[in-house]
Formats: sequence, structure tokens, C-alpha cells
Amino acid sequence: MKMQGEDADQYEIIDHKDTYRLAQRPGSYVILQYQRDVVRHKPSQTLTTVAAPSGLFDRSFADVSFIAGMLVDKYLYHLPLYRQHQRRKPAVLPSVAVP
Repeated sequence: MKMQGEDADQYEIIDHKDTYRLAQRPGSYVILQYQRDVVRHKPSQTLTTVAAPSGLFDRSFADVSFIAGMLVDKYLYHLPLYRQHQRRKPAVLPSVAVP
């Protein structure tokens, strides 16, 4: 990916940072990956990274779609949390969302 803008030649991309979120799609669960560039300002040699996308809760790996799906199941379909947990077991979700 090329940097764009007037002073793009003063910056270089040196690395990428990845952020993962567990999301719910109709009938499935997916892990979303957000890739952020780490750039270095050539004259001052300072590093800058774009902030990670904010989640619904601090330090949570759950996407808004996952939380919304849980709330719909709980309050619209009256499905207790332990039954939601049982339904998610066959989906073979990793115990930790970050590989």
C-alpha cells in the first residue's frame, strides 16, 4: 500500500499491527481482522500507528454484531445465556479470538 498526500515521501510504512474482533453473521461467526500500518517519519525517525478501532466494551474481542446477536437471543427469543453458550459450541470457535 502506497502512502498518499503532499508529504507522503517523508513517511514510510515499516510494519503492520493486527486487531481481531469476533463478529456474528447470519448463521455463522467470523473473526474480523483490522490491519493498521506502523509508519516512520523519515526526518524525525518517530513511529506512529493508527489507533485500533474502538469496541463496545474496553479490551473486549467481541464486535457490536456479536453483542447485538446475544441481546436479541436473550430478550427477543428468551434464550438463557447457558443455552446460547451451548449453541455456540458446535461453531468450534477458538477459546481465544487472537491467533
